[in-house]
This record gives sequence, structure tokens and C-alpha cells, in this order.
Amino acid sequence: MASQQESPYTVHAESKLLKFKTRQTKKPAPWPRDSLLVRIGCSVRISSESHHLTPTGPGRSAELERQQYEYAPDSDEEVVIVVFHAEDLRSDAACRAAFRRKLRRLPQLAGFRGAEVALWDAFVPPGVVGEILSAAASALVAAGGEEEDDLRSSVGYCCDVWMHVEAATVYSEAKALLLSCTDDDVVGGGEEQCPICMEELTEDGGGVTALPGCSHAFHRACILEWLHTAPTCPCCRGELMQYLPHQYCQCDEA
Repeated sequence: MASQQESPYTVHAESKLLKFKTRQTKKPAPWPRDSLLVRIGCSVRISSESHHLTPTGPGRSAELERQQYEYAPDSDEEVVIVVFHAEDLRSDAACRAAFRRKLRRLPQLAGFRGAEVALWDAFVPPGVVGEILSAAASALVAAGGEEEDDLRSSVGYCCDVWMHVEAATVYSEAKALLLSCTDDDVVGGGEEQCPICMEELTEDGGGVTALPGCSHAFHRACILEWLHTAPTCPCCRGELMQYLPHQYCQCDEA
């Protein structure tokens, strides 16, 4: 079967740093002097788009239905308060990884908590890591005159981060149908050519798949392009919507 990592959903995201400010807090600082307190405020705009295929009937061809939803919070940015510890501030990579983890606490991004690291990396605004590291370095300089065995600074510093995230989720029913296809030990009458492109069928790189029901085999890229136009087998015109994985049958009603 198709890889579990495959999904009919594609998510595009980008973020922007709106404001960054370092300020002095109360004395003494209630956190270790080699750590930094960061307040993260984030506004979010999430849009979703569903590409549905209409089942065909006699004399009918498949139609592509598009729906789009958009959510823009009306309230002010919600804020989470987190501490970046010394190990989070030792390098750009460590700070970026820590910022990704802190973002998962934002309730407005809760719907993406199961997403891959690459998406959360896109949520990190360009420039914010450098600002945090610079603020941490300045805080250490300010505390440089204190006794080394004093674990806490007499002056505390806090960073206010205001950011905006744009995320777009696209659901493709054609990709969902592709998940019902069989990739391993392709059966299908021993086709030597892909019936769509007429090129040789090879399984190098997992590029061949067989449709459920009829078992006709195609290149994955070829049949996916076909499924975007019709949820049927190009060879026998067999209906494929009945094989749509059940978890996606009512995805737009969640």
C-alpha cells in the first residue's frame, strides 16, 4: 500500500516578524542569568481548500469542486511566555529548534501539532532567531560584573516577539484515491507499458501503482494526473470513488 507518510493534504505556510523588543524587567530576575524570558504573540490566518471529485454516471464526466474557507481571529494576539535556557541559546540551530517547540504551545496553531518539522520550521519568522541570540548576548554582558557563583542576575531582560503566520491547507481527493492503490507486487494483467503515457512500466523508485478493483497498472504520476480529471480507471472506466479511504470520505465535514 502507499506509504503512511503520504497524505492528500498539502500545507503551505509562511511567517513574518512584526515586532521585536527587548526590555528590562523587575529585579532580581526570577530566572537564571544565562536564560532569557520570551513572550510570543502570534496572529494567524488559516485558509483551506478542498478539491473534490464528483462521481461519474452514464454520459457524465467528473467535475472538480473547489471550496475555500478562511479564518482570521478578531481578537488581539494571544501570548505565551516561555524561557530559553542556556542550551537553547548556544547556537542558531539550537535556538531555532527551541523556538519551534515553544510555538507548539500557541493554541491558535494547535491544529498543526501533528505536522512535520518542516512545516513548523516555516512558522519560525525570518530574523527572530538572530534577534533572540543578540538579546541573550546583551543580557549576559549586562550581568558580566556580577559574581560568577550568583546563578541569577540582578537585572532581568525579557523579549517581546510579535509575529504573524499565514497557513493554507489544500485537500486533494485525487491524492486520497491514490492512497487506495497498491504499490508493491503490482498486478494487473502484466502490462508492459503505462496505458496513459505508453512508456515502459518500471518499479524503480516506487513509480508504478495498481488501481483497486480492476488492478490495472500505471505510473503513479500518470494516474494521479488522470484522477484529477476523472475518478475512474482509464482502461475499463471502473468507478473508484467506492475505494476512497474512509477517513477521507467526510473530510470537509470535520
